[in-house]
Amino acid sequence: MKIYWKKLSFIEKQKLAENIGTTPNYLRQVFLYGRKPGHEITKKIEKFTNIPRYELRPDIYPPEEYKKAS
Repeated sequence: MKIYWKKLSFIEKQKLAENIGTTPNYLRQVFLYGRKPGHEITKKIEKFTNIPRYELRPDIYPPEEYKKAS
């Protein structure tokens, strides 16, 4: 996730945050520092980045269960 975030330009980070409904600073904390996003933000991050939600919140979405449901 760190690599994903670092590859984005400033404008791309702004646009991503706007699409998700949060701030670039909040997303920076999620991607770089492991802050756990809330349930709804997790789903939106997955939608706009294609990063699976189980990577963001394995405590809520265990990989095995998530992959079965897909």
